[in-house]
Amino acid sequence: MKHYNNRRHQFLEEWEQSDISNDYIFSKVMAQPQLCLQLIKAALPQLKIKRVYVRSQDGLSANLDAKDIRLDISAYGEGGEMFDIEM
Repeated sequence: MKHYNNRRHQFLEEWEQSDISNDYIFSKVMAQPQLCLQLIKAALPQLKIKRVYVRSQDGLSANLDAKDIRLDISAYGEGGEMFDIEM
């Protein structure tokens, strides 16, 4: 029982110290369009992002020899331009 309590305490400490770099937290934020938009606007204010579309890792290939590209977020600026953002 003591081992369980120690492990639980350690887990809770790690969780409380987690931030957006934690994969779980990052995926939950990026899966919600309004939170994702706020994060991208804060991280890249110079792009003036107006809207985002959240997609679950659609694969795109330029040609048969190319590796797949995984897109999670499509971001569009005030003029309708699309941005390729890697975060």
